[in-house]
Amino acid sequence: MKNVIVLLFLLVITFSMAKGQEVNEEVLDSELVLKSINDQTGLTFEHSTSDDNWVLSGAYNINGDLFNAVELSGFEASLAKKMNRYYLDFYAGQLTTKIEEIGSINESAFSDQTIDFENDTVSITQFGVGLKLRSTLIQDFINSPSYFDTISSHLVYATTSVGDASFSGYGLKASYGIYKRMTQSFQMGLKADYHLNVFKRDLEEGQTISDSFVATWVTLGIEASIYF
Repeated sequence: MKNVIVLLFLLVITFSMAKGQEVNEEVLDSELVLKSINDQTGLTFEHSTSDDNWVLSGAYNINGDLFNAVELSGFEASLAKKMNRYYLDFYAGQLTTKIEEIGSINESAFSDQTIDFENDTVSITQFGVGLKLRSTLIQDFINSPSYFDTISSHLVYATTSVGDASFSGYGLKASYGIYKRMTQSFQMGLKADYHLNVFKRDLEEGQTISDSFVATWVTLGIEASIYF
């Protein structure tokens, strides 16, 4: 329950952050102006991020517990559409992890399975939609107009299999990232994600009660994006 409250709080912060600031979208994005010089003509070109539209991103993630970094890893992709100050973000991801890396699981949910919780691995597939907000707060620490940060929250549906049992359920993903806009259409950055998912076992014939467990994990990732 505590984790649910924390994630809901992050959702509220994400969706209401803009209302607490006196700057509007145009002022915010005017601070993200890219300048480039054509090597052949010597002419200077400028691009304001207020003109951005769609962004396609891909990321590779590892375990947030760096002492066990390789015990959890995966890939994700997202497609986002700029809508005023927010991005509407569609997300899909898959990770492979040892069971013990996704939280303290109630072993009673697997009473009919022979599972090594310390060494067995599972694959989790996620699909989600959420909102992303871009800001220039990081420029208070990095004196460069090409850097910016984002905060986002997603509602996620996830599926996995543990032993012979299939599980699925809804959850939340909260993210924070720092990025450098390399060119008008390309950026790279680092991000951290917090995941919370409630998995329920798919009912089999004759069953009336479904086993369930709560999984939580943190990932660190490197992400590349293309604007179009």
